[in-house]
Amino acid sequence: MLSGILYKATLTVDIVTNISKNCIGIGGAPGESVYVKLAATKDEPVNELDNDMYRLNIDIGNQSQSGTEGLVVGNVANSIECGADEVYEKKTLSMSQSIDVLSDNDGKIWLTVGFDSGFEGNTEIFVTKLSANIVE
Repeated sequence: MLSGILYKATLTVDIVTNISKNCIGIGGAPGESVYVKLAATKDEPVNELDNDMYRLNIDIGNQSQSGTEGLVVGNVANSIECGADEVYEKKTLSMSQSIDVLSDNDGKIWLTVGFDSGFEGNTEIFVTKLSANIVE
């Protein structure tokens, strides 16, 4: 029986966001309360129904907290002050540390960009690039 390979993964994501900083919203700020998470896992990330709520089957933590398989790398607020004209900006967010991930028996892992929100309104973010540095 094969066993997995232990990798160290460091991920970087580019997003494009028009969410201004320092705004007030329902449940939290529309920018600073929407957390960006990067994850590496051996299991395919899947939404599963749990008590009438969909939850991810991997541990990316809860809102501002990291999990065992995913790390908070920032939020979706751009550099434009709240109340100014809406502007889309590119934002690059990176892991400050690598995450250990054990692959499946074929040496495969899944990379994930996720968002975990305290803000209770609609949010539209564009993920334009995901980069990974993975070493055995």
